[in-house]
Amino acid sequence: MAIAEVPQRTVRRATPVGAASKKGLRLERYFTHEGVHPYDEIEWEFRDSVIPGEGGNVFEQKGVEVPKFWSATATNVVASKYFRGKLTSPEREWSVKQMVDRVVDRITKWGIEGAYFASEADAEVFNHELKYLMVNQHASFNSPVWFNIGVEGAVQQAAACYILAVEDDMHSILDWFKNEGVIFKGGSGSGINVSRIRSSKEQLSGGGWASGPVSFMRGADSVAGSIKSGGTTRRAAKMVVLDSDHPDIREFIWCKAKEEKKAWALGEMGYDMSLNGEAWHSIQFQNANNSVRATDDFMKSAVAGELWNLTARTDGQVLETVNARALLREISEATWQCGDPGMQFDTTINDWHTNPVSGRINGSNPCFPGDARVHTTKGLLPIAELFERSKAGEDIQVYSHRATAQTAAAGVTSSQPIAVMRNGTSDIVRLRFSNGGNLRCTPNHRIWTLNRGWVEAGSLTEADKVFLNDSPTPATDASWALPLKIGAPAKSWSRGGHVTYRELPERWSEGLAELIGHLIGDGDLTDARTEWIYGDDDLTNGLLESHEGMLREAFGGASRSAMDNGTVQLRVGSSVVRDLFRSLGATSARSPQKRLPVAIFTAPAEVQAAFLRGLYGADGCLSRVEGGKASRYVGLGSHSELLLKDVQKLLTAFGIRSSVYHTAAARENAFSYARRSGETVSDDASDAFDLRITGSDAERSQWCTTSPNPFTTPISSMALSSPTVPST
Repeated sequence: MAIAEVPQRTVRRATPVGAASKKGLRLERYFTHEGVHPYDEIEWEFRDSVIPGEGGNVFEQKGVEVPKFWSATATNVVASKYFRGKLTSPEREWSVKQMVDRVVDRITKWGIEGAYFASEADAEVFNHELKYLMVNQHASFNSPVWFNIGVEGAVQQAAACYILAVEDDMHSILDWFKNEGVIFKGGSGSGINVSRIRSSKEQLSGGGWASGPVSFMRGADSVAGSIKSGGTTRRAAKMVVLDSDHPDIREFIWCKAKEEKKAWALGEMGYDMSLNGEAWHSIQFQNANNSVRATDDFMKSAVAGELWNLTARTDGQVLETVNARALLREISEATWQCGDPGMQFDTTINDWHTNPVSGRINGSNPCFPGDARVHTTKGLLPIAELFERSKAGEDIQVYSHRATAQTAAAGVTSSQPIAVMRNGTSDIVRLRFSNGGNLRCTPNHRIWTLNRGWVEAGSLTEADKVFLNDSPTPATDASWALPLKIGAPAKSWSRGGHVTYRELPERWSEGLAELIGHLIGDGDLTDARTEWIYGDDDLTNGLLESHEGMLREAFGGASRSAMDNGTVQLRVGSSVVRDLFRSLGATSARSPQKRLPVAIFTAPAEVQAAFLRGLYGADGCLSRVEGGKASRYVGLGSHSELLLKDVQKLLTAFGIRSSVYHTAAARENAFSYARRSGETVSDDASDAFDLRITGSDAERSQWCTTSPNPFTTPISSMALSSPTVPST
């Protein structure tokens, strides 16, 4: 589910009834209203949830009830992953109401049984407020909560990640396998440091030699690969860590790289190399992220090229001495070959430990937040969606820039992820760049810089030059099918009172995408109609007539209204047309809260280009006169900084870099106008922003000046004009 951004407000803390009595919490309503159920405050509709794949639908459930404003992606994730019950059985959940009731009612029941609430009324407030947050997407539980809570007969397992410990003992090792299996079955992930297990270079008490931790990792990996996490189509996610002074560290470093060589050999023999294909299922260690746990002492020894001792787990005796720098080089080479192992910096992590009395930290994991978008051949996918779809069996290629290769080169290459992991909850840093863009990731996530190569996000400084993508990453495998089918036809009236019914499109077209672009720039989506606004050059360069023709073809027609301010509006009153645009991610948000429709991120490249033409045709310019001088750039003006940052992300898929500028501060009573009644009304103006493309990037923005659509007005006709002020 997408999580909506809501304004920050002060909420009164829930307080106990009498500090001495401790009879429970009294709660006040904040979002909900007494006597009105939160479900009754929003519109609901029935949809078919369909996830297409190359060989047919990966998932399909008809008649799913969801809030009307939910996106198709949210619908598909909830129906395919979180609805409980066998798909074809009558017990199968079919409504978001059922799913939320199952979870929230069970939590409320536990609260009542534990005497958390002062009264039944307070329990109802808790119940209604929590349900409101869920269905309005202001918050969401993690996957194990949706998987397990309220499901009869299921373990009520709610945590996303569990940290396990294992001792140098067979009973403990077998408990590790069992405990991980139970955790995976409930939909959670686990992490473990296996450094306490004696190495393969140490003897057993009864004679003979130990198997070593890598050998036992094979067994744990097989357990993980056999269990479908949470009963869904995805495999389990796990993390394994080994300390840098363990005698089996070299075997650990190379274990995944060696196994993957077997997979490539099987691929050359004709075996299936897809994510869930035979080649990968035939090898080990594909269900875990492996990481070497390194101390400051090890890193200092590596920098100095000094010797490093590998010590026995049983008595601490030095079993082998290696060159620390050579060992670090082996880590780098193995990681270059297969992506593992990662590195964890033990000294720093424990120096920053926020609760050291609870014990030292032996394992952690770098990652992106789930909403961070990744360049793939199916569009700019949130990494959480990439995780779900990859685990469901889709073959999705992810782009990497060749600048990060062992031999740096220009351009990008695409490859299929070997594994995608969900790693739980971590601290997040936000990186802000000079071009106005930002990136959220964990502090130890590596970022490629031009001056220092790979640098952890938490170690970046203002002096670092972060490399931005300069090459197209086209959505060559994106589907032309719209994410949601609207079954009802659009109804329109022509002059003379004739009624026309038109089946809504089920596939993308460049015309539909251009209409959405203009709608976001100079349009409104209200509860009564969808309208596009045209003024100035739009009335003479053919754009109005072009869009009128597109609307006639797509929806049967639109009414044209001339306004007193000289603009012309094209209006479509059909509710199903509004439903179509909402299913693509368009909203009724006012100018400062506008966002790029989410469906555009994963649409084919031609559709993305057409959307940009529509948006730039509404609110763009080719250049501007400032201080008597012409400053050459392609600009896009908006009162929504978030919208411009969304567009900035989309432009990177075309290899186009851009910068966001704050061009005007908010003003009270910024402009006024007279209503037909004669009343003069003053309105405030919010902050204004500009997204600008300059230099060679402006020359590459071909979607601005050329188009296969003959009705598209080139943005060059607006040369040396001021950007259009977006409508509110």
